Amino acid sequence: SWCWSNAGFLSSGLLVDTLTDPVLTAEMLSGLKDEVKALLFTHPDVDHILGNQAVLAGVPRLGTRAAQQEVTAQQKSGMIGNLVLAMSLGHFIWEAAQLVGLA
Repeated sequence: SWCWSNAGFLSSGLLVDTLTDPVLTAEMLSGLKDEVKALLFTHPDVDHILGNQAVLAGVPRLGTRAAQQEVTAQQKSGMIGNLVLAMSLGHFIWEAAQLVGLA
């Protein structure tokens, strides 16, 4: 499936990036046996950070200064919220299409 390979989890509790949206990330996290103790951003491309909302707020976010600054700028601009909304709408449309036999 698209963007399932953008994240990884180490048994030490380190989550490396998130998936392309909060729904997929929450699904991935629900299958983990260990809790997420920290989240590491490798780079701020949206397919690596849009799932951040699925990670508990108290979990430390780590990454290079440039990555942290870019993520913060995207959050302040509202871009991330708009992309998450678009992804959620896409999930809704896909599920609705499946229900009526169009997908």
